[in-house]
Amino acid sequence: MEQYTNDDKEVVKAFMECRTLKSYRCKSDGQSFYSGELRVAEHVPSGNGTASTLVYDFTDRGGFFIDKQVQWHVIQLKRSAPRQNVVGIRDAQEFGLVDEAIVGGRNEHTPSQAR
Repeated sequence: MEQYTNDDKEVVKAFMECRTLKSYRCKSDGQSFYSGELRVAEHVPSGNGTASTLVYDFTDRGGFFIDKQVQWHVIQLKRSAPRQNVVGIRDAQEFGLVDEAIVGGRNEHTPSQAR
């Protein structure tokens, strides 16, 4: 049976521990983290029995804003992963990690000081 929570932060924690957990707004299958239906992070096997956690920067600051929910999830994931593992969306698309059909932009409602 699939586990469920009302706390998105618990789903982030489960993802970082390679566990499955689901909330109304996001889910972890242990391998990937989804904000809605959009994969925003994944554990990529390194080949030596370990894995690197990649977080795709779907944020206003990253230049690829989708919506506030996705941005909030990505920010929570970025706090849990090493900085060098945060990948820009254009780079991720170039390497086939993120679908090239996904289009994002800047959130015009975010004050410039927060960008």
